[in-house]
Amino acid sequence: MDFKLPGSKLAATAAVLCFCAGGARAQTFTKSSYMRAVFAASPELKSAEESVRIADNSYFSTLIETSLPSLSLTAGAPLYGFSDLGGWEGARLNRNEVSSSAQADWNLFNSGRDMLALKSARYSKDIAELQLKQLRQGLALSALSTYYNLLLKYKLLDVARGNLRDQESQNAIAKSLYENGLQKLTDMLQSDTDLRSSQLRLAQADADYQNALVNFNSAIDRDPLSDCHLDETLNISSAPLPSPERDTAKALAQRYEILQAEINFKSSQNSYKRTLLDNLPEFRVDAFWSKNGLVTFGLPGSGAVPDPDYGVTAALNIPIGFFWQSQKSKVSSAMSAQRQTANALESGRRSVRGEVVSSRVALNLQQRSLDLAEFKTKIAKQKLELIQEQYRQGATDSIHLTQAQSDYLDSQNQYTNALYQTVLNTAQYKKSLGEPLWEMP
Repeated sequence: MDFKLPGSKLAATAAVLCFCAGGARAQTFTKSSYMRAVFAASPELKSAEESVRIADNSYFSTLIETSLPSLSLTAGAPLYGFSDLGGWEGARLNRNEVSSSAQADWNLFNSGRDMLALKSARYSKDIAELQLKQLRQGLALSALSTYYNLLLKYKLLDVARGNLRDQESQNAIAKSLYENGLQKLTDMLQSDTDLRSSQLRLAQADADYQNALVNFNSAIDRDPLSDCHLDETLNISSAPLPSPERDTAKALAQRYEILQAEINFKSSQNSYKRTLLDNLPEFRVDAFWSKNGLVTFGLPGSGAVPDPDYGVTAALNIPIGFFWQSQKSKVSSAMSAQRQTANALESGRRSVRGEVVSSRVALNLQQRSLDLAEFKTKIAKQKLELIQEQYRQGATDSIHLTQAQSDYLDSQNQYTNALYQTVLNTAQYKKSLGEPLWEMP
């Protein structure tokens, strides 16, 4: 079976339709729906989503704790003890023996410690979200690879089926020519050998297809050999890529790994400031309000007298430790951690630059390979048709025919592999730029 890319090479498309086993009851998948199914079935992704929820809750808790006053209500009553009324008694709620209080505390200033704590929680939240996106990006690339691998194996299986049909037809012609004395016995035996080889290739292609189907279904928690129906259009463009400088700048601005490394660096700077403040004198201002003997607790009576107390306090705390040696070590460690994250950021940027260049080179080379594979398929097909006609007329032997059939089969396989490899290289190129693969058209 011959595969061609219709239309201009600048926006070439190839429509692909894949039926797996019993198509009537088979579930239909598109590239996008399969990625969604992979996401839904991934325990790693579910765990990362839970990490984001934990970070969100932590940030919200820190925001409340650092921005609003803390409130508390307490109440107490004796369960067993000596009563003022005389004697030992069990649980009771006498008005003179019930204690209750309400208290509110609000930190107005603590040398910027609350602001740094809130920043730290925010950085943790941002990192969790980026880790989730980075995991989703990796799963998307894996899903695309699995999806297109199944399409590839189906196409190669279709090529093997077509080759077997051709060999069966050719074998019938060889027997007819031999029976009519127009071919030698060796030619007929060669034709039989080619037929058996074609049958073996079909069995191997079918086994490869079944393995690809198992991998496809396993990633979405389906029965390994469940039926499926894939209908997809491959958009392959050979338009020139943007300049390397533009691609590199784009990747550095939106790659999740770089964004996470930048936040890690900011977080280490924030941690250094927190460590420094924790080991410097702290001046804080707090407001408070308290009230004892709340009438809403216990039995009402004249003994529950409200007594509100409120005010503003200031305090100065000077940490000394063992002559400031422990504080010095903590600050030094925080500074080293900051330098580590700075080095990790620079290393990540270098890695991204190299990855962008490599993916561009691979995609450009693959596009050329696809053009060459298509050209070779056309030439091999024309050559096979000419030799087949000569063979029918007895003008050539089976050796030339076998070679022409082998060349055409190889060219079909090369073209099919090149077609899907170009799609995957395009996805890898987009991933190197930091474009979300699950949003690919």
